[in-house]
Amino acid sequence: MSPAFLTVCTIIMMILTDLITAKNVSFSPLTVIGSMALWLTAVVILIATTVQLNQYTSVDQNNRRLGSKFLLQSGMFAISRNPKYLALLLSVVGSALWLANFANILWLVAYFACVHYFKVLPKEKALADRFGQPYIDYSASVRRWI
Repeated sequence: MSPAFLTVCTIIMMILTDLITAKNVSFSPLTVIGSMALWLTAVVILIATTVQLNQYTSVDQNNRRLGSKFLLQSGMFAISRNPKYLALLLSVVGSALWLANFANILWLVAYFACVHYFKVLPKEKALADRFGQPYIDYSASVRRWI
């Protein structure tokens, strides 16, 4: 998941808002504050996770991640098994709240389902295959999302 993907999701949400509603969306202060709080939380989680991943993973000459030799269980990974996906989900929720449209709630559910079933579950299976019992113990003690 990249910032480009997040941008595409936000653009889709904005288009849905324009297509579904014939009026401009009015922003209440509570909506703006809630949206910004979610976005800020997402940025903090994403930065903390990226810094931690960069400390424990190596890259090849083409700057592709080779993966970690260690099972990360500290930092953001002590709170969520998937902190990067959690950050992206929070930012999409912030966008949905900002745009205040029912169609965006449907988009949010679809986004969450796709990430969960096509990214998170296969990744967790691969980690279980790679790390074995330590990963199974870790997944029993740390929640998937929050």
